[in-house]
Amino acid sequence: MKPQLEELVVKAIVVSELGGPEVLGSSEQPAPVPGPGQILVDISAAGVNFMDTGARRPGSAATRPVPFVPGVEAAGSVRELGAGVTDFAVGDRVTWVYAYGTYAEQIALPAAAQAHRDLESRATTGKLLLLP
Repeated sequence: MKPQLEELVVKAIVVSELGGPEVLGSSEQPAPVPGPGQILVDISAAGVNFMDTGARRPGSAATRPVPFVPGVEAAGSVRELGAGVTDFAVGDRVTWVYAYGTYAEQIALPAAAQAHRDLESRATTGKLLLLP
């Protein structure tokens, strides 16, 4: 079955030039595809913190090359597994930190960087890895 056209792109906040909040813009991006060892996540909540404002400010230690999708932490549900991923299942709820690009509807991330919670047993499983 072919994906619907709306599944081929995702909405994201993009910083196209350095500056204040006025440089944040909405954009459609190609939908991410999980590679080997990655999971594709539908983002349901993204953290907004001081590091994110620094990433778009000229002269800040956190400044990134433009254009970029800001955000480094979020939570969501696994939509798809890349090849070789066995520790997660579609529908698992996950959270992570220090993976750029969370101001978007979806993100493809290394499975090893995720922490997930089995809500039925209320037991935390998986690993949390801080990415450089």
